[in-house]
Amino acid sequence: RTYLPFVITGKELKRLYWGEVMGATSIAQRYNVSIWQVFKKLRKYKIPRRTTTETNNLRFMRKPPSYNFKKHLTLEEKILYNSAVMLYWGEGAKSSGTCVDLANGDERMALLFLKALREVFVIDESKLRGHLYCYANQNVKELELYWSRLLNIPLNKFMKSYVRQDFNPKKNGKLPHGVMHIIYHDKKLYMQIMGEIG
Repeated sequence: RTYLPFVITGKELKRLYWGEVMGATSIAQRYNVSIWQVFKKLRKYKIPRRTTTETNNLRFMRKPPSYNFKKHLTLEEKILYNSAVMLYWGEGAKSSGTCVDLANGDERMALLFLKALREVFVIDESKLRGHLYCYANQNVKELELYWSRLLNIPLNKFMKSYVRQDFNPKKNGKLPHGVMHIIYHDKKLYMQIMGEIG
């Protein structure tokens, strides 16, 4: 294969490599040059090579979020937003690092948090999931249908329910509807909420 001379400024190469997060192979294909010509130019202009972690982080930061957070909130929306953040502080999963996961057996709490997701964060419904946690002495199908109707999340968006077998009969009725996990798959939303919590 015959390659063209690789004519590019250091500023442009840095923009492509670090700004647009293009790999050496992609740059080589764009300019019809060999990958070794690209590496040579990187060395010539003293442009540091990225690690795999740096590449992944840069691509993640450049990727647009799946939600459309409202920039100008009304007083009611601000209260809703703050309430959702505080609720997540108390009841949300803080170690997943990849998705928002709020668990609660109180319908009012679940509805409040979901209202914030839909009206303030303006989420993509396709990334929303429900996950029921209940006990073996409860009717799983009825509970799934109950939460699906209450939260307006289709049953086909529910993950397989977790049914606990070692329940205490004496505590029967404590969680009549089980516990519902409201899960939203977007690391950026998780990071935004956790950033508010500190």
